[in-house]
Amino acid sequence: MTVLIRNAEIAGRAGLDTRIDGSTITDVGRGLRWQRGDEVLEAGGGALLPGFHDHHVHLLGVAAALSSIEVGPRDVRDREALTRRLRQAALASPAGAWLRAVGYHESVAGMLDRHALDAMVGDRPLRVQHRSGVLWVLNSAALERTGLAGSSDRAGVERDEHGCPTGRLWDLDESLRGVLPAEPDLAHALGRVSANLAALGVTGFTDATPMREPDLAFLAAMLEAARVPQSVYAMSRPKLPPSDAWGLALGPVKLRLDDAALPGLDELVALIRSSHDEGRAVAIHCVGRVQFVLSLAALESAGPPPRGSGLRDRLEHASIVPHELLEMAHRLGLVIVSQPQLVCERGDQYLEDVEVDDLPNLYPLRSLLCAGVPVAFGSDAPYATPDPWAAIRGAMTRRTDSGRTVGASERLGFRQALRGLLGWPHRPDLPRRIARNARADLVLLRAPLEEVARCPMPEAVAATITGGRLVYRCAS
Repeated sequence: MTVLIRNAEIAGRAGLDTRIDGSTITDVGRGLRWQRGDEVLEAGGGALLPGFHDHHVHLLGVAAALSSIEVGPRDVRDREALTRRLRQAALASPAGAWLRAVGYHESVAGMLDRHALDAMVGDRPLRVQHRSGVLWVLNSAALERTGLAGSSDRAGVERDEHGCPTGRLWDLDESLRGVLPAEPDLAHALGRVSANLAALGVTGFTDATPMREPDLAFLAAMLEAARVPQSVYAMSRPKLPPSDAWGLALGPVKLRLDDAALPGLDELVALIRSSHDEGRAVAIHCVGRVQFVLSLAALESAGPPPRGSGLRDRLEHASIVPHELLEMAHRLGLVIVSQPQLVCERGDQYLEDVEVDDLPNLYPLRSLLCAGVPVAFGSDAPYATPDPWAAIRGAMTRRTDSGRTVGASERLGFRQALRGLLGWPHRPDLPRRIARNARADLVLLRAPLEEVARCPMPEAVAATITGGRLVYRCAS
């Protein structure tokens, strides 16, 4: 199949045509002639860009969230509203069915436990996920169903002073997969996720879940079953060499830091060196000042990825970046993968919770770029919106839901923000280009960039092409 895109703005040049044959761009220029079999896409002067790549997402979590109850601060304001929403969901579901709620934050109704959930919904199993992703809270019925109500010594199952489970399960997603119920029809849900994000211009994902071999096989099977057209680049646990066996490309080794159980410096250095020896970069989950300092110290001791590999180590989130360490981050050749939409979605809470001295260091963007540290954007969905346009607006405005501004000096212009979504999966710092022999992952906008910059919203997307396939086309 061949596609001819006519009269588009490409890299600031108006009136250009692009021909696609199969999955590859075969020509870019003015006045390309129609050929038999061409499907013509009239751009009408709109900008043609490399498709957006989400550099940090959890695909199966996004799929599962489609059938979940949203209970974050944007959805419910207090305990009464939370109870009402959970009970309404219970009434709308079959008797005895599990309820799955996501996005909770203690600003709604405090720190939940099994007894608090029993008072809200006690007649069926309920689990509520904290928006950080590291905590599930189960009611008593759910604890009974999973076999966790008894005297288990499983790590991560929090217990009170009498040895009874509180209902809080910390960082146990992987090990509890066999005792929690299977997510409903994930393959179908992944197809919906793929279609929804194609309409926003997304042509690729980096799945940031630290996967083991069975996880990779499961994700690959789900992607195949759902026929997801976007490219997928998957992070994994350490000591898993690259292989074609998974049916998807392997990305960096994911190293997750937790303030409650931080590794020693020598241990972290050894993990980084081991990953580099396998020809893999590392992507370190780095939230907070202590984690940032430890990450930089370990990366400096471990040294960079192998010379000639072209790889760069990454810090995921980097929610607090001390300005005095910017030069060191630049010297180490790091890429920061940030979530600027969180400044909008959670900014009001950050202004309440974050130490005053750290507010100037919160999700920095401009200061990183000025220091020579490249920044890419990932949604971290389902823990934030997967909409790439929200990331662009967040980087440009840094305005919270209440209208306050968090770190005005860190704002970016539209084109700078756009670059955060245009990098290569393996090198988020290097922007992809529309050129002959490049893979045809493209998004066509309804207007030139200068016009879209005035109102960067999803409605700007006219069409999305992944691997040469037209997967979305605006009806109007």
